[in-house]
Amino acid sequence: MIESLAEWNEWWSTRKVRAELLGKPRHLSQRFDELTAFREIKTITGLRRTGKSTILFQFVDRLIRDLGVDPRNILYVNFDDPVLAGKHLKEVFDSYQRELNPPGKPYLFLDEVHNCPDWALFLKKIYDLRKLEQAFVTDSSSKYVLPEYSNLLTGRQISIRVRPLSFRELLNWHGFDAKPPFPSSTVNKLRHHLDDYLAWGGMPEVVLRDNPAQKRQLLNGYLADIIHKDVVERHNAKYHKVKMLADFILSNAGSLFSPRKFSRAHDLSLDSINRYMGYMAEVYLIDQVSKYDQSLRKRQINPKKVYVADNGFANVALRLGEGRGGLVENAVHSELARLEQEIFYWKGKGECDFVLAESGRPVRALQACDRLTADNVAREQGGLRGAMESLDISSGELVANDSDVKGAVPLWKWLMEAHAARPTAGARE
Repeated sequence: MIESLAEWNEWWSTRKVRAELLGKPRHLSQRFDELTAFREIKTITGLRRTGKSTILFQFVDRLIRDLGVDPRNILYVNFDDPVLAGKHLKEVFDSYQRELNPPGKPYLFLDEVHNCPDWALFLKKIYDLRKLEQAFVTDSSSKYVLPEYSNLLTGRQISIRVRPLSFRELLNWHGFDAKPPFPSSTVNKLRHHLDDYLAWGGMPEVVLRDNPAQKRQLLNGYLADIIHKDVVERHNAKYHKVKMLADFILSNAGSLFSPRKFSRAHDLSLDSINRYMGYMAEVYLIDQVSKYDQSLRKRQINPKKVYVADNGFANVALRLGEGRGGLVENAVHSELARLEQEIFYWKGKGECDFVLAESGRPVRALQACDRLTADNVAREQGGLRGAMESLDISSGELVANDSDVKGAVPLWKWLMEAHAARPTAGARE
C-alpha cells in the first residue's frame, strides 16, 4: 500500500508535481486562495473526465510551489487504484503517518471516494480532532458524496461542482482573449470556435485534440466508461438497456421525454426507465428540467425536458444532419446550469425554452434557437413573450446561433458574457 501511495505522491521524493499532471488552468483552479481560506472539507463532484483529479494536482502544486508546504505533509489517495480500492481510510492514513512521519498537519486529497468504505466517518473524526490542515474529496457521483454523508459533514463542508469547459474557458485554452469591440475578423474566429464547441463540447482532453476522429473516439470511450463503471457496476443494472435509453436521450437533447412512450416502444418498464434516468442524473450525465408551475405536483407529473452534460455526447449520438438545433439549446442549458439557479421550461399557447427562478419565483426567460428567420421569428418571440407575460417576468432574451432578422443576441456573444452572472464562491452546506 505505501508503495502505491508513493507512486501517486511523487512529490515526497521529487519535491514537485510533474508537469504532465497539471494540465491547463480552470476557473475552479484559480479559486485556490478563496477555497483554502476556509478550513471546511471541500467536496468536489462532477462528470467523469471533467478534470477533477487535475484540479487536485494543481492545488498540490500551489501548496508546494507558492506556499512552501513540506511535500511530506500532502497525501493524495486515488481510490480507483486497484491496490487502494476497498481500503479503509483509517488504514491508509495510519500507514502514511507511520511510514512518512509528516512534520506537520497533513493536507488530504481523496479521489473517487466511492471505492473507500466508511470514508466520511473517519474523515469527520480527524477533522473534528483538528488533525488535518485541509481536506479535498472528489467523486463522479453525487450519491456517494452529497446525500448519504450530508448529516455527517453538515457544517464541515463546501460543495463544488466541476463541469466541462465553458465556451469562454475553451477560448482561453486556445489562447483567444477577445474583448469588445469585436471587428468582423474577430467575430469570424469566435464563430469558428463556437462551431467546434457546439459539435464537440468542452471535455478537457477532447478540446485539446484537433482530429475529429480522435475526438469522437474519446467521447465514445468516456460514454462507455460512464455507463459501465458509474451506472451498471454501481447499481447492477443491465448494460444494453441503460445504453439503449442513454443513446435515445443523447440524440434528443433538449426535447421533451415521455417515459411512457419510450416504455411502449422499447419494451422497458417505467420503473426501470425512471431508475436508469436517476442513475444517469446521479453521475451528472443528464439533467431533467420540469415545466414551470406553482404546483409542485404538476411539475412532477408534466413531461420533462432532458439535457446532456456535454454537447460532445449529444453530437456523437446523432445521425448525420439529424437534430442539430438541439445542440444550440443544450449548450445554452449548460451555461445556465453554471448559474446554479432553478431552471424550468414554460408551455402555454407557445413554448419558452428556459425560465430561471430564484427561491421558486420566476425572474428571467430565455429562448434559444439555431437559426432565426422570417419564418420562425414570430413563433420564437411569441413563446418568449408568452412566458414573460404569463409569469410576470421583466427580463427576457432571444438567443440565436445564426439570424437573418433583427431581435436576437448572437450565441457567441451570449456565451461569452453569461459567465459574469455566475456565483464566485462554493455553496456552504
